[in-house]
Amino acid sequence: MANVKHRRRDDSPPPDNQQTVGFDTNKKFYISLIAASVVISLIFSSIITMIMMPDSKTLLTQDTFNKGIERMGEIEELVQTQTALSTKLEQNYDALQTHLRHSSSRALKNILIDQEQNFQAFLTVFKAGMRDLALNIPDGMNWYNDYNEQMERALQHSVQREGILNMLKVGAVTNPEPKPETDLTSN
Repeated sequence: MANVKHRRRDDSPPPDNQQTVGFDTNKKFYISLIAASVVISLIFSSIITMIMMPDSKTLLTQDTFNKGIERMGEIEELVQTQTALSTKLEQNYDALQTHLRHSSSRALKNILIDQEQNFQAFLTVFKAGMRDLALNIPDGMNWYNDYNEQMERALQHSVQREGILNMLKVGAVTNPEPKPETDLTSN
């Protein structure tokens, strides 16, 4: 029965002393396996490094690096110069806008608009005076009717000119249709 005690079943673990004996016998195998895997990984790392390493022609030399730094400095100076120029141009633009607002051409346009309005007012008063005069003289209404048509055309042309000048004043310039020449002295 003593032999039965030390007998082991197939599904029971071996005693501890048998496990260490198996490791000791295979110790050289495990160490050589680890050493081989380290050597293989070193070889693969070296191969990958050689593949990934750029050629000596493409390596950045100190001279090209310094030239790149100098060029970058030149570009920064150029950007600063352009920024200063842009600021100066913006200031000049503001001054130009002020000058254009007060320019003589704008003043001339305003003067012409005032003249047209004064001309229209004069024609309106003149027509009223002609009507009053025509009522006081014999056969005056025929005379008034003859000249009223010409004065009405002159008033319409003045209104059109004022409209064109107003469009020019606000910058909405359109090409006006050419007007037929009228002779105010005929009839």
